[in-house]
Amino acid sequence: EHILDIDPDAVADQLGLRSALSRGRNDGLASIVRVVQDHIRSLLSFHADQDAIGRRKDATLATADQDTEILPNPTTTTTTTTTIQTKKVAMLLSGGVDSSVALHLLLTDPQQRYEVHAFYLKIWLEDELS
Repeated sequence: EHILDIDPDAVADQLGLRSALSRGRNDGLASIVRVVQDHIRSLLSFHADQDAIGRRKDATLATADQDTEILPNPTTTTTTTTTIQTKKVAMLLSGGVDSSVALHLLLTDPQQRYEVHAFYLKIWLEDELS
């Protein structure tokens, strides 16, 4: 199921957790889903904006190429550029050693290229404050 299609207020019911969790924890679960959804929406918006900027640049370059005649230059050399693909990873950090080490491994793995988006949620629930 797509995370943006989930109703944050219905997650506890869908998982059968409403009766097992306190009101504060149920609200916290819904809040976590909302935060993740908001971050995904902002990332999607950012990438859509970047794609639009790239398309405008391509259109500008294409127009410039149509108006300009480029003559061959015998002293020009060709350079090949290699693009390295990265895998996008979302990681939730607990603040403990295990998740910190896992984040370190993702960022420093010489065999893989990861674009890591780390998340840390601070949630104070009413039942934990008393």
